Amino acid sequence: MVRIGLVQINNSFSGQNYLPYSIACLQSYAEHRLPPGKFNFLPMIYKRIPVFEIVARLEGADVIGFSAYVWNARISLEAARRIKQLHPDRLVIFGGPHVPDHAESFLRSNPFIDLVVHNEGEKTFVELLNRLPELPPPDSHS
Repeated sequence: MVRIGLVQINNSFSGQNYLPYSIACLQSYAEHRLPPGKFNFLPMIYKRIPVFEIVARLEGADVIGFSAYVWNARISLEAARRIKQLHPDRLVIFGGPHVPDHAESFLRSNPFIDLVVHNEGEKTFVELLNRLPELPPPDSHS
């Protein structure tokens, strides 16, 4: 089973948290179109928490999708960098308005990101997941 972690860290004001609409739409769309039993979504990460905690909560993920905005770009990039450092085999995907239209220089500057998605990403995300090769069983992950 492929384990998917989605991250959309919000900007907290006065201790309030805003629900992660973008990744919720992504997950909902995917769950209704992916083969049953092949994919498992981990709990979404959307509260602003320390980077080490984000990394720890994504430990079991095979695929990690970040929804990047101006207010969460730095923390998202740092979490992705640390995840890839620990687990080079994990697929790291970035989408959202902070991903530039011409992504080549963005990818060169951030070699820990495997793929970027522009515009509405639901269909593209499902296509990517459906094209993944079979992953090893969970106990074989380091």
